[in-house]
Amino acid sequence: RSCTAKLSTMNQFLQDFDGYLDNLTHLHGTLIIAGDFNIHLEDQTNADTIKFQALLSNYGLVQHCKSKTHIAGGILDLIMTRMNPCDPLEITNIETAKTMTQSDHFLIKFDCSFSHTIGKERIVKTGRKIKDIDIDAFKNDIQSSKLNDLENLKDCNSALDLYNQSKWVDTNVQEARRKRRKAERDHRRLNSVESKDKLKKAVKNANAVINARRDEYYRNRLKASDGNKKDTYNIVNQLLDKDLKRSMILDNKPANELCDEMQKFFHDKVEKVYSPGRNGHSALIPLL
Repeated sequence: RSCTAKLSTMNQFLQDFDGYLDNLTHLHGTLIIAGDFNIHLEDQTNADTIKFQALLSNYGLVQHCKSKTHIAGGILDLIMTRMNPCDPLEITNIETAKTMTQSDHFLIKFDCSFSHTIGKERIVKTGRKIKDIDIDAFKNDIQSSKLNDLENLKDCNSALDLYNQSKWVDTNVQEARRKRRKAERDHRRLNSVESKDKLKKAVKNANAVINARRDEYYRNRLKASDGNKKDTYNIVNQLLDKDLKRSMILDNKPANELCDEMQKFFHDKVEKVYSPGRNGHSALIPLL
């Protein structure tokens, strides 16, 4: 409150402060009000003091500062909190001290403790940073890939197969991916709560469609290859991301070292076959 009566009369201040406290009653959280009020609370017979204390009582507030806060005497600087036991805030170790500045008010120090909620654990997510892609390097990668090999590109379907590298991708999967990409672009542009919710739903739906289609594809392939060990072996290698075209020529190594490497190879292979695959499903899909 201004110390100049012309700028702020007591009645006007009490009216404004009443409205301020009324707005605070609708807010959640621990309340603490502190500052220079220019009201002599040490004078219990003062009419302004009586009105101010009555206002604090109406809103369930208590004033903690009891010693003088001004070089000329008087309690002008206040610390107020709620008396509600459901919203406790303990104010302790209140001290007042004269400062080295030109201010005629004392410095007030106090301790208070209050509970606070710990935020959610931070989750680090990775994604594509499209703006940082080196366009020239990207073009060179495309030109040196199978996509630029004319022998493999007989028609549009063969080019699409080379791009996807997934025979199980159908129109439903492509549509789910398209909606997911659209939701990503919309959220990047709008950055709102609604766009974020739509993005989450699109991602969840796309994952469900992709997983269901992939499971169905490999399940049908394993059924069709029942009794054919070679085809079953090739399907399992695809599930384990094995490169069937890699060179199998052994190096000129000692026999005992080659035996150790062979043992480790088949041990790791068995471990991967029986370890859980994506989304908690077994790497080998059981035949019904």
